[in-house]
Parts: sequence; C-alpha cells; structure tokens
Amino acid sequence: MVMISVDVEEGYAIESLMVDGTNVTSQIDETGAYTFTMPTHDVTVSATAVAFEPVTYTLVTNTEQIEIGMSSKTYIIVGKKTIDGVDSYYAMGEQRNKNRGGVAISVDGTTATVGTSKVHEFMISGTAWIGPDFDFNNEDQGVDYSIYDTNEASQGYLYAASSTENVLKTEAEPDANANWDITIDENGQFSIVAKGSNTHNVMRFNYNGGNPLFSCYDENNNQLPVYLYVKEEAQTTTTQVLELSAGWNNISVYLAVEDPVAMLDQLKEGLGDNAIAIEGKDGYTSYEDGEWFGELDEIGLMNEQSYNIQVSADCTVELQGMPANPADYAITINPGWNWIGFPSAEELEIAVALAEFEAADEDVIDSPLGYTMYDGGEWFGEIETLVPGVGYMYLYNGDGPTTLVFQTGSKARRSFDVSIVKDVKDIRKGGSDMTRKQAMVIKTVKK
Repeated sequence: MVMISVDVEEGYAIESLMVDGTNVTSQIDETGAYTFTMPTHDVTVSATAVAFEPVTYTLVTNTEQIEIGMSSKTYIIVGKKTIDGVDSYYAMGEQRNKNRGGVAISVDGTTATVGTSKVHEFMISGTAWIGPDFDFNNEDQGVDYSIYDTNEASQGYLYAASSTENVLKTEAEPDANANWDITIDENGQFSIVAKGSNTHNVMRFNYNGGNPLFSCYDENNNQLPVYLYVKEEAQTTTTQVLELSAGWNNISVYLAVEDPVAMLDQLKEGLGDNAIAIEGKDGYTSYEDGEWFGELDEIGLMNEQSYNIQVSADCTVELQGMPANPADYAITINPGWNWIGFPSAEELEIAVALAEFEAADEDVIDSPLGYTMYDGGEWFGEIETLVPGVGYMYLYNGDGPTTLVFQTGSKARRSFDVSIVKDVKDIRKGGSDMTRKQAMVIKTVKK
C-alpha cells in the first residue's frame, strides 16, 4: 500500500489530486492522506492548490435565526470534545461509507473560523406546518427543517438512513427521514432529530478515539451534541429609495441610524431645491432660500419615528446605510397618537410584527396606505402588512406608556376568508382636523 500525504501551506486548500490521470480528490481522508495499492508500473502523481481565505461563522442560539422557506444562508455542523479541560472543535466534512468525517476547526467564544475547504457547508430551510387540532390556544404547529449539503462532491439532503445501524447519508430527493426537528434548550444544547420511520434518527458527534465522525443514533451512548454555526455575511451598504410626490409624504427610515443628524443631512441633500419642510413629532425644519431652519436640525432622524416631508414637486431621494434590525429598536408607545417608524427592509404581516406587543382594544395603526384596528385579539382593516419606508401613526388606548419591538420571527401561514364585519367611527388624530370618514373594516377569519 502507498500513502500520499497532501499538505498545503496556510491560506491554501487542495484543489485536485491526480493519480495516473484520475482525479482522486474526493478520496482524500480527513487527515489529508490518500492510500492506494501500488501497481507494477510507475505512477504519476500531481496536485494543485488554490488560495483559501478563512471563513467565519457565528453560533446559532435560537431557531428563529433559521429562515422559513428557501434559505440563502449557509451553515456548518459542529461537534465539541473536551479533554483535560481543553475544548476541541470539529466540523462536518466528507461523506464516508455510513457517516460523515470531522474536520478540526478553531472556535473562539461564539465565532468559528474555518481555514480549509474540507469542511462542508449546508443550507437549512424550514417549512411551517399546522396540525388538524390547531387553534390560537395550543401548540399543534411546528417547522420541518431540511439540511442540504452544498459541496459539489456530495450534494443532497442529509437523512437518517437506518433503524438498525448508526448511519447518516445524503439523498437527492428528501423523504420523511430527511425532515428534521431542530430545537435549542435554555442551555444552548441542540437536538436534531429526523422525523421519518428510521429509528436511528438522532444526529450526534462521536469523537471516536481521535477519528471524529457525525452519524445518527437511536440513543445517547457517549456521543456528543452537535451545534449549528451560520456564515457571517459581508456587511454591504443598502440604498433606501424614497419616491416622493408633490405635497406631504409620510416616511420612515429602515437604514440603521448611527448619527441622526448625518442621516437628516443625507435626506436634505437628496431633496435639494424640491424641499419645503420636514416634520417629526419632536421638531420641524423648513427650507427657504437655500437654507434650513428649525429645531429638527439638531435632533436628526430616528429609526423609531415617522416623519412628514413636504416637497414642491415629485422627486426621488436615495439614502445610503446599513440595513436596520427591527429587534434593536424599542419604540415607546404612549396613550394617544404616536409617530412610529418601521425599521425593517422586509414587509411583514401586522400579526407577526406585533406578535409580542400587548395591544389594547380599539388601538389603530394608520398610514398613507390605509389603517387597521385591534379588536378582540385580532387586527381588522384595510392593511394587513407593514411596508418598508412607510411612516405610521399608532393610536394607543392602553394605560400608561409601553414598549413596541417589531418581531421578525417566522410564523405559520394560515388560510383566511374575508368578511365585512362593521363600520368604524370617525378617527381624529390628536386634536387635528384630520378625519377619516366611516369605512368598512375587513375581518380575517381563520379557516
């Protein structure tokens, strides 16, 4: 037997290993070696390497970080072994006969760094479901996850492949054994269990005496839990486009505002000589003879608030910045009317976005696109979603101030019938003359 050990310099990864013209790259084991039986003739061996930039991943701590629907994110699956107080980490690699190999990686806190192409990346997508006994007071709902290996040599869906052996393989088309239940407990411990009929269905890490592997087991026999880490995407700037019509326009900013005055200056520059005024709940600024005057100049723009912009002609304004995360903004809601922003670049169903907010009966969300009212635990009205870039007014009928944080967690989809339920009394905004005439409210009724 002949063993070829393939070692590459730091910052490079093996691209191909050729033996007598045959590409045997996929047969290199986790130690970087390829073994074959020496024939009676001379053998020509060649290898090529490519530059490989280290890739960083962040520990997943909540299943809400895993997207519902087709995901664009990539993950690695990691196991940890502690020996004499020292933690060693291994990421899932190549497909072996019945299991997956483990590749040593570096982990610092919640960040994993991968410096080799031997680690396989996976796309994890979730499909929400609702059981026949579902109602708004029980838990007969959930998510089935699929785990897809993106590596060219072993593309396919991970599945639990046996009821009698410890086997983890991939298949081109997912069946029930490729549907996984993923949970994370309060200690950050993952449980990844296949839902099909095969009973060796719990994905675990096995240090295996220094020959690490990942497989599926029917019970815990000194195997170790696995963890998910998601690739850190490069931060890129986002453009928010404001299409403004002559007159008044109600807007909010979904770019992360780090310097409120600088964001306001961006808006002023974009408006140019089309500008007349910008109004917020805490101040006002007006444009005259090429100059801005008003208290808003010192306050700037906030993600938590909505604003009115008055322009003399139709115009388009572009703002540049990093996308905001709605979960980072706690919006104070006081009794009466509130000017609220919507710091999300993603359109969200109102029932989802306000899922954790304790609305009071006859609360109203109003906008240039329409309004909706809260009654009996549900929102009824002309609008069903919150739209990026739109400014909103919130009428709060509760006692004392409260806090609103928009939720983006995935919720199960439901089917709805539509029926007209009642008229709505006139709505007056904080003593102003702005009145909405009586209108029909649309109620969504779960099928």
